[in-house]
Amino acid sequence: HIIIKIPGNTLDSEYIKVLLNIALSVNDKSNECSYVLDKLNKKREQILEINKMGVALGTIKDHNEFHQYLLSNMRKILSVDGASLYIVDPDDTKTLIFVHVQSFSRDLPFKSTKIPINSKSIAGYTAEKRIVVNIPDAYLIDQNSPFKIDSSFDRMTNYRTKSILS
Repeated sequence: HIIIKIPGNTLDSEYIKVLLNIALSVNDKSNECSYVLDKLNKKREQILEINKMGVALGTIKDHNEFHQYLLSNMRKILSVDGASLYIVDPDDTKTLIFVHVQSFSRDLPFKSTKIPINSKSIAGYTAEKRIVVNIPDAYLIDQNSPFKIDSSFDRMTNYRTKSILS
C-alpha cells in the first residue's frame, strides 16, 4: 500500500496526472516483483527435483524403473508433454538404443529400436558430437544442419514433435 500526502489544496489536473503515473509505476514494479518471485520459486522447485533425481540415482536399482522416473521428472522440470530416452548400447558403443518414451497427453506405443551414432539423426548427432542441441521447432530445422528429424514416429502415432532438447 502506498500513502501519498497531498499538500494543501493542490489537486489540479497536472498534479493528479503525476500521482496516477507514480501509482501505475509502483503497480508495474509490484507485478514485476511478483513475476520474478514466481520465476525464482519455480527454479528452486526445479533444483529440488534435480537433487531428488540425484538421490534416486543411488537408490533406485532397477534400470527400467530409474529410466521411467528420470523421464517423468525431466518432463516435469522442463514443462514438456513428451520425452524419449536413448542409451548407448553396452555391446556396441557406436549404437544408441531407444529405451523409453513418455507423454502426458497420450499413451504412445513403444518398441525398442537401435540407431547408429552418427549425424543422420538428432539423437545420434548429439551422442556423436557430445553436445547439447536445442531445436525450437523440429520441423523447421535449417537445411544446412547436419541432421534431420525422423518424422516416422510422429506419423505412426499421429503426434507432432514441437521442440527438441537433445
